[in-house]
Amino acid sequence: MHDIIDIASEREALFREHAIAEARRRYRPMPITGRCYHCEEKAPGNFCCP
Repeated sequence: MHDIIDIASEREALFREHAIAEARRRYRPMPITGRCYHCEEKAPGNFCCP
């Protein structure tokens, strides 16, 4: 028989899995524009400094 802590733990795990799946579904990589997204200097990728 499940107690309240087991039920809460199962719900928390399901909520976390759903949130991760939703974030992966919405993920879109930033397009490479040739400029830094931070300072707008010319850059080979998205940012001029690591």
